[in-house]
Amino acid sequence: MKNHEIQNLETQIYEQCQRLNELKRQFVWTDFPDIKVYTLDGEKRLSELFGDKKRMLMIHNMGSGCPYCTMWADSIQGYLSYLQKEHTILLINRETPEKQSQVAQLRGWKFTMISDPKSEISKACGFYSEQEEKPMLEPGYTPLMLGNDSQLLCGPSATFGPGDLYMGYWHMIAPFPS
Repeated sequence: MKNHEIQNLETQIYEQCQRLNELKRQFVWTDFPDIKVYTLDGEKRLSELFGDKKRMLMIHNMGSGCPYCTMWADSIQGYLSYLQKEHTILLINRETPEKQSQVAQLRGWKFTMISDPKSEISKACGFYSEQEEKPMLEPGYTPLMLGNDSQLLCGPSATFGPGDLYMGYWHMIAPFPS
């Protein structure tokens, strides 16, 4: 049985999510550099990885040593077939293409893995913090599109973290005591 306070708050959160999505649709996309990345097939530019799509979702991942990042990638794999109808999906981190391939094979990931060893893309997307005592990467996603004349355009990024809107796991376990 639902508590009325919980139900009311869930309704407010739903309405706020709808407002957030509307603001994201109104976001003015900006030019993005066509940075070189590394794949198992060698060095590529981001623009070369779109394939036959005009839209790309770039998943920023801290690497195989982060259990949360692995869980987000596992989750994305679950609905990948729906995303790939209109989007190219890339998972990006600093690990070598060989290490990425091993992890993807072990976990059954079917999205493209790209290596950004100097964190150039993470920095350009705001997922790299040098403000801390120790520079760190953050997980999240960035939408990219191919604009007219094949220029890259960047949309509104979002950060992943415990309790976020992108991982149903957090919401499923919320009722249980910590």
